[in-house]
Amino acid sequence: MVKDSVTIDVRPIRKTSNNIMPSFPNPAYKEFVQLLTKHHLSDSVANDIIGLFNTFHMDPTATLPSNAKAARKLLDFMQIPHILYKKTFIMEYNQKQYILHHRTIYNTVKELLSNEDIFKYCVFDYMPKYMTNLNNENERCYGEQYNSEWWGRAQSSISEGAKVLSIIFYSDATTCKTSEHPIYLTLGNIPNWRRNKPDAKVLLSIHLSIHKL
Repeated sequence: MVKDSVTIDVRPIRKTSNNIMPSFPNPAYKEFVQLLTKHHLSDSVANDIIGLFNTFHMDPTATLPSNAKAARKLLDFMQIPHILYKKTFIMEYNQKQYILHHRTIYNTVKELLSNEDIFKYCVFDYMPKYMTNLNNENERCYGEQYNSEWWGRAQSSISEGAKVLSIIFYSDATTCKTSEHPIYLTLGNIPNWRRNKPDAKVLLSIHLSIHKL
């Protein structure tokens, strides 16, 4: 049984085009952004809070962003080491605690697709591929996931305008510490040649870490 969960701030670092790292303009702005990310507030809720604060606050220097989009845009370029992870206690067994370090699939996919050099190569539509054999007959080729029949069935089963997102989880023999095993996420929408590059995978979680009591 999962007992509790602790949020750890671990975002990837990004820079602006002029390599100047922005910062929060004041403590109120910083506290608001922390509230926004901690509780995963929707833009409409965040904007209502901003409107309320800007209408009734008394300190003229304690300004908030103009809207939630502006706050998220600033946060994307902040010099913060990692994105939000959660530290969740899973169980205790034989005087050992088992703890899972993880983050949401949504945030992990968002980070991956925010890489413009990855996104521009992503394929979201079914693309059957054929080749001509020695008998001059067409044969199906399955070099990519989006060439496969299951992708076509998946695409036909969803509403018009929606796209298939193929999420791949995997792990390997890598260990972060003695008993911590990372789990990575990547996408089948990324062509094989691009998916094999180091930046085409994102750390989803460090599997169960074991701590002796």
